[in-house]
Amino acid sequence: MSRQLDPEELKDAMNACFRTIERVIVEHGGTIDKFIGDCVMALFGAPIALEHAPQHAINAAISIRAAVDAFEGNRRLPVSLRVHIGVNTGLVAAGAVGGDGRSDYTVMGEAVNLASRLQSAAKDGQIFVGETTYKAVSGEFQFRPMSLTIKGYNEPVPAYEVLSTEEQRYRARPS
Repeated sequence: MSRQLDPEELKDAMNACFRTIERVIVEHGGTIDKFIGDCVMALFGAPIALEHAPQHAINAAISIRAAVDAFEGNRRLPVSLRVHIGVNTGLVAAGAVGGDGRSDYTVMGEAVNLASRLQSAAKDGQIFVGETTYKAVSGEFQFRPMSLTIKGYNEPVPAYEVLSTEEQRYRARPS
């Protein structure tokens, strides 16, 4: 899209899309950690504890996929927008990270790294979750198990694709 729009048009389109995604994340109890190019990093359970965080994160991912499809349908963009999402659950170090002149609140750790790798492995419209997330919500969503070869891991990593909305029998609601 950056080759087909002038920089101001690209910025306006991405900001409008990010606003759509941000609304969905906040509605599901999440917090935007940062925007990284055309990527959004969201947290569920940090900096504020959130009961059933994996459930909220997957519901947000499903809603983001639908919201971006609707967003695209309402705009005339030169290329199709397709999300690919990685969700993982685990212990993280949370707090200010940076130098003397600037620092930002963020999370770091293996759980974050795997979420990023899952997101990179997902293709257009796919939502991949790690094994810990899967175990926390396996009875509430429909999944397709898989094994992924992921950079930085010596062995294949178990992962689970959240089936599309059409493939879901129902959506879980946090209790």
